[in-house]
Amino acid sequence: MSQIQLYKWVGVMGDNTDIQAEVLPMRFISLETLDYYRSIESSMSTRPLYMEFQPHLSTYTRASLVRHLSELQQRFHLAPETLGLAVGLLDRFLARKTVTKSKPVGVIGTIDRNFLLVAVTCLFIASKLLDFRQEFRPHMRLVEYIRGLHPESGFEMTERAILIALDFRINIPTSHIFLRIFLDLAVCESDECVARDAYFVLNCTLGRYHLLEYLPSEIACGSILIARLVNGLSEWSDDLAAYTKYNKDEILPVSRSILSTVSRGITMSDRMNSNIVPTLECLYASL
Repeated sequence: MSQIQLYKWVGVMGDNTDIQAEVLPMRFISLETLDYYRSIESSMSTRPLYMEFQPHLSTYTRASLVRHLSELQQRFHLAPETLGLAVGLLDRFLARKTVTKSKPVGVIGTIDRNFLLVAVTCLFIASKLLDFRQEFRPHMRLVEYIRGLHPESGFEMTERAILIALDFRINIPTSHIFLRIFLDLAVCESDECVARDAYFVLNCTLGRYHLLEYLPSEIACGSILIARLVNGLSEWSDDLAAYTKYNKDEILPVSRSILSTVSRGITMSDRMNSNIVPTLECLYASL
């Protein structure tokens, strides 16, 4: 059985600097498992259709929720895959269950307490699954954060409701998982800049609701293509075509859509934490 080694990146945020990553062994995964992920990703993914069934939710609110989860992921030093899985769980739950506003209305920043509770609980579930090897057990710190944020939230009931709604199927293939596999298979260890920039682009896609029209593997490949162009490489390679099973012509439209969305939604924080933002904006005008 062919195997590849995946790695766990433990991020440490510095002041106004890029995330620094320490590479630690995570697990071994077979190419047959990669094929299995590809076979189920369509049925386990969410399409951008559920918003019409959520009368109290907008694309702006969803983007705010994802941004808040990203801040918590950095604050508690969670794995990048934890954030991707949390957003995936949140979308799948919102596609199945309608969330109402809190009564009396409770707003934290610009986000209703009920929506925030659901989002942070999804992050907690994802962290329990992916961060359990870390000695400081970040998911337990998330519990303290949730209870401090919403003392009478019924956090355990929310967790149970999410798990039941998702039929306890939470270990799903996300764009972060595909990105890590594809990078490990097809990118040389010396191409650290490609990996870093691909993760930055991928994280920028999480809050964009309409990008749910693409499969997780397509978003991962689109992020890699953009990162390769940013670093002066050709758009695609034979290894990428072989392992991802996508050719350049299939991924270029995905990359254009990502650039179109990301270049118009880059925040000041994004500009401070990455030096590729001007290049992304130029790519959008030329790709």
